[in-house]
Amino acid sequence: MTNRLSLKAVAVLALMVALPASADAAFDCPAGSPAGDAAQVAEITALLGADPAFGDIGHMQETIDTLIGRGVSRTVIIDNLIGAYCPTVVAEAGLSDAQKAERVRTFATRITQIAYAPGGNEEAVILNVPFGPAAMAKINALAAAKGWSAEAWVADTIEANLK
Repeated sequence: MTNRLSLKAVAVLALMVALPASADAAFDCPAGSPAGDAAQVAEITALLGADPAFGDIGHMQETIDTLIGRGVSRTVIIDNLIGAYCPTVVAEAGLSDAQKAERVRTFATRITQIAYAPGGNEEAVILNVPFGPAAMAKINALAAAKGWSAEAWVADTIEANLK
């Protein structure tokens, strides 16, 4: 199976990586038509509703699962969700361009992971947390001492500290 992103999704991802070069430029969403045919776009829009709960992972999971169940491709779903979410971030006046890009990047990553998640644990939420080189070296050393992956060690350490 080949996983391909639409041109619009690629443009959004490229936009998130390359922030404006000048102080006069502002973070903005790429223009263009939503991916998919008109019926698919209408279906996605209807499921999102008038006030989409983009921050509600359960709602996003349910929306994505429903659309996949109705035969809408994952690429079309991701493209349209990013396309719907991006303008809400642009409208947040208190955020810098870097913060706006990070919010869209985080959302895009999260919904892509939901859309392409293997059967496993539907309840799991994957967090991408950046670590500096020194912290990563310590994590790798501690994980290796247990014979674990860095991801497994971090998850175990956090879960143990939540109890």
